[in-house]
Amino acid sequence: MIDSTYQLISYIVGYAILFFICFLVGYRQELVFTLEFRKVKQTLKRLEKMEAELKELFEREFGCLGVLEEARRIYDHISDFFIILPEESDPIGSVDRLKHILSISRQQIEREVNLLTALGDEESKVTIRQVFLEASRLSRVYKLVRHLYLTGVKSKNLAGLVQALSQLPFLEITAKRSFSILKCYLQEPKQPIGCGIGPLVARALMESAEKIDARRGAVVAERVLYGKHVVIIKPKGPGARTEEDASEILMEEVRRLKNPSIVLVSAQPKLKGENGVAIVQGAGAATTYEPLKFELESMAARKKFPILSVLVKLSEEELSSRVNRHSQTLVAKALEVVENVVKTLNEPIIIAGLGNSFMIP
Repeated sequence: MIDSTYQLISYIVGYAILFFICFLVGYRQELVFTLEFRKVKQTLKRLEKMEAELKELFEREFGCLGVLEEARRIYDHISDFFIILPEESDPIGSVDRLKHILSISRQQIEREVNLLTALGDEESKVTIRQVFLEASRLSRVYKLVRHLYLTGVKSKNLAGLVQALSQLPFLEITAKRSFSILKCYLQEPKQPIGCGIGPLVARALMESAEKIDARRGAVVAERVLYGKHVVIIKPKGPGARTEEDASEILMEEVRRLKNPSIVLVSAQPKLKGENGVAIVQGAGAATTYEPLKFELESMAARKKFPILSVLVKLSEEELSSRVNRHSQTLVAKALEVVENVVKTLNEPIIIAGLGNSFMIP
């Protein structure tokens, strides 16, 4: 009797294992898809949470200004706004075309922001423009991940899943960076952001300047440093301006000084594994605004003057959050590095602090 029972149990277990193996063979693709696709769904949920929290912050900020309904309308309009990059198959004039398209997009957003008539302060308008730009970037990432998710649910295609999973980490980093910067813009206390280290260094250098002039989105100062004529440029604050706003003035100063040495100071994200790296120096133009990079490199090649960059390495979290004690320490160290670089260069010298000038006068 015991042997028969044991034999029956063995048959049942054997058939169960056989059925399970057949099930895995027949439905392995569906199982892999279901398990892996959960990552897309989880990312989408995190992005939905960011969107909901952003709208709450947005309503609180503009509700205080008394323009909530108009701001909502503009936000909905701009969240669908996008930039179509110029044709690159013909490289001649591509940078000029890119600059023109970026200028048009900038004018479009400024026109919408100017409709918020309650915002009479120019610096507030500049910051609100950046709020809309970052909100638009976050919205585009959310819509793309939602598209990948809904497409995957409908098609259940493994090739599409692999494509979605390869994009997710980068899309989520972009979304987190935009969301963190938006919180800095909209939450109290309002303080400089980590990506503003370049302007902070430039501001420190301007303290002993004999002449300081604010014009067209930039602040220009002139001083003598280690016996050399130095021109210091930064985006104008405390509005959230960037190197795009200061690019025209920077190029004007380059042309005025004819053959200057150029030092660019900016914050850059650390690469994975760069745990001990803080400040590095390099040759070339470290700027994220491509038209400025092209113009500087072209003029330097023609006139044979040097372009050096001092990069302050920050983590992704530090780069998009309020300046902390560690970042302030790096500002002082970057200042020392820049001063040492000045000693080795021929005058005149242009030092440009590139980055976000939010809350940096």
